[in-house]
Amino acid sequence: MAKTHHSNSRWSRALILGACGLISYSSSFAGTTSKNPGPVAPAEAVDWKTNTISPVANPMYFEDPVIRTEIRPIFAYHRIDDGFVTNGGHATLYALQLRYAITDRLAFIATQDGYFSINTGLGVDWEGWMDLAAGFKYALIDDQANQFILTPGFTYSIPMGSNEVFQGNGDGDLDLFVSAEKGFGDVHVMANA
Repeated sequence: MAKTHHSNSRWSRALILGACGLISYSSSFAGTTSKNPGPVAPAEAVDWKTNTISPVANPMYFEDPVIRTEIRPIFAYHRIDDGFVTNGGHATLYALQLRYAITDRLAFIATQDGYFSINTGLGVDWEGWMDLAAGFKYALIDDQANQFILTPGFTYSIPMGSNEVFQGNGDGDLDLFVSAEKGFGDVHVMANA
């Protein structure tokens, strides 16, 4: 009997909530007498860059020209062919990229970091931390009307990674780049050099 009471109580609550929702919905139309509500205020123009997608090919060196704040996790897995000198195996990378828009034209970027492991078919495995690469990018041209952005920038790779995974060597690496994107309505073309 307690089960029936509990079940009836649940149905009662559902009916009350449904009635409240219906009353709330119908009251939003109260006082509307005209089928033509009059002129509608124009919506704000949407920035064409909000619909762009950051590149996924070569994530450490292909930098998006759009200035944005984001945290971007990266996972890479590569199977090594059995015919290779390592007798097969795999390589795995876990990384996190950070971008912080300081202004609408200037951003701090951290494009390389993470933990890297190489497992070979020979029973020899290497693991360690990647070098850290960080820098800045600046939107030199940001032409909203023509849907075009040109962003030069740089990253410096700090050799602080593990030698075991071929990192931490030399005096660092300075990478200069120029990235551009052109929009054609909903189609966008991006390049990086």
